[in-house]
Amino acid sequence: MGEKGKKRKRPLIPTGENVCSPSNKYKIVSLLGSGGFGDVYKVQQLGTDEFYALKTEDVDIDSRLNRLKVEATVLNACSTAQYRKHFLRLVDRGVTTKFKFIVMPIVGMSLDKIRREVLSHAQFSKQTAIKICVQTLNAVRDLHDIGFLHRDLKLANFAIGIDRPSHETIFMLDFGIAKRIAGDDGIIPEPREKVSFMGTRRYASRAAHQMKEQGRKDDVESW
Repeated sequence: MGEKGKKRKRPLIPTGENVCSPSNKYKIVSLLGSGGFGDVYKVQQLGTDEFYALKTEDVDIDSRLNRLKVEATVLNACSTAQYRKHFLRLVDRGVTTKFKFIVMPIVGMSLDKIRREVLSHAQFSKQTAIKICVQTLNAVRDLHDIGFLHRDLKLANFAIGIDRPSHETIFMLDFGIAKRIAGDDGIIPEPREKVSFMGTRRYASRAAHQMKEQGRKDDVESW
């Protein structure tokens, strides 16, 4: 599978419209971004002053491409105190007649956007680069410790927090093509001889380019 899914012709949710989960209602404030399989909106939880990011996925998408379900599974697994520092909280989830959605805290700019737009493609300072390396590698370690591979690590999938005390924390994002390392029995399966490409070609590991099964080493190589 390539870097981006085929973009679908889907209407955007109008500003001001309400999206309901079994327990909450959210008002669409603005569009934050779009991808091949869905969109991300800034929303306000009705009856509160809380704002979140609501991520959608077409309800009729091929079950093999059910990225939102995978993302929710990973975020739930990362919710324990030991592992949650570099992962967003899964606030809510639901489904409508047109799309499935998850609700998460809003984060700041991605490391890629900071480098391109704030630094104008300049380098991070040595001190900042070291801090980024430590935090992002810790996030990779924690993801592996809870039993998942990311398979699409890149600067665009790490972002900084926007509120204290998280404004100095880097968060790992976008687990749509993540994969469990081991089966339900705890045994790591034998690698398949040939697999579909997963990831972003610029950052993918050599094994990914060779259409080979990815493991923890491939996340580290992409990192």
